[in-house]
Amino acid sequence: MRHNIKSVVIALLFGLLLPAISFANMPVASDGGIQVGDPDGPYWFNLSGVMKIDERAYTGNTATTASGVGGLGTYLGGAFIRDAGITLEGGVGENYGYTMGLDFNAQSKEVKIDEFYLTYYGFGYLMPNFSFSVGQVNPGFCLNCADSSKWIPFMERNMGTTTFGPKQGLGVSANTYDVHYSATVAITQQPPSGESVKTVYGQPRKSPDLWQASGRFTYAPISQRGKVLQFGLSGHIQEYSNNGLQFRAVPEMRSNNSTTLLNTTTYYTANPAATGPTGQLMIAALNQTTLDADILGIYGPWSAELEYQEAFITRGKVNGVKQGGDLNFSGFHAQAEYILTGETRPLKPSNGTLAQIKPKCKSGAWAVSARYSFITLNDKDIAGGRAYNTTASVSWYANNNIRVIGEYVYSLQRRQFPTYLDKRHVGGLGARVQVVF
Repeated sequence: MRHNIKSVVIALLFGLLLPAISFANMPVASDGGIQVGDPDGPYWFNLSGVMKIDERAYTGNTATTASGVGGLGTYLGGAFIRDAGITLEGGVGENYGYTMGLDFNAQSKEVKIDEFYLTYYGFGYLMPNFSFSVGQVNPGFCLNCADSSKWIPFMERNMGTTTFGPKQGLGVSANTYDVHYSATVAITQQPPSGESVKTVYGQPRKSPDLWQASGRFTYAPISQRGKVLQFGLSGHIQEYSNNGLQFRAVPEMRSNNSTTLLNTTTYYTANPAATGPTGQLMIAALNQTTLDADILGIYGPWSAELEYQEAFITRGKVNGVKQGGDLNFSGFHAQAEYILTGETRPLKPSNGTLAQIKPKCKSGAWAVSARYSFITLNDKDIAGGRAYNTTASVSWYANNNIRVIGEYVYSLQRRQFPTYLDKRHVGGLGARVQVVF
């Protein structure tokens, strides 16, 4: 796979070199990527990227209990490359644009296509700022899902949105927005390209395309620079067709050496015939419906948000018998941020999310943040566990491209398996250096 990464990068750079020759007389900028041409013109392109280097240390109950199975709930610290990616976007005519994002996994040495779509802007006469995209698109769902991971106040998104939110997939999406509202809808196939579905026993299987539909609508009765009040609603429905479904809620303190305790899969120390050869049993799911509501506010250097998700799972059959009653899981988070140096968080109007803090002076910008989050994966016969996380973070924005984050996460976790009860307190001290180029 190492040669795979090298080949992709060489091909990408070579592909950029040829257009650059013909665009030699166009303006070139290097702040926030290499940009050739004017984005308001018909032909232009921009190559940008991100690199995140993390260090994480844990305290408390960091090892799997003696009676644990599946290697769950082991938290070991260390340094690692959290994210490395390249994004290429541009215009190819009066009303056409393209976006391609590549993620590089330093551990598996694999390249993953994150987003890959063509966008048409020629329907502006129908409604303000209307666009239509086809390809591997981002689903329109939830405030924290739509936020760029580069500019959220913390090192990780909250548990609820990462657990219940939809994944990208091949399909179509549409977006429109104005000063006081935004709306995004998407219809895509699942699983994402390069992934496979699993049986209830955790074994990969082939399957025809499964489908999901999602959408988000925001309304901001107050929308001006430094003063925003916005309400958002999201919905998502996904087909599983009686395949295995697993929710894994990762507390907001990731490292390469940790495995989450919260997991809806039931693991067995022995392998009775009824559980299949793998010793595990996943949820047999027909479909999942998730609803999300959020509130966002900005007032000068302050910003705050509150978001709640609830997931409803219709269960299918195992060996011809319905596995159990339908399920209902939920999560929420509340967070606040204060920018010590006086800057104001701007609102990104296209999807109603928080945009980047840009320092006003050469010494950079400082911000402090706090978050409380909760998730439960317990319902009926499923004992996936629950967690309560409290996070405090401080960020230094050296300039528009470099950011340093330090944070502490305290997590109270509980999970009850058929054979034991696990309750633990885990602390996670994290640091990140992020470069956007």
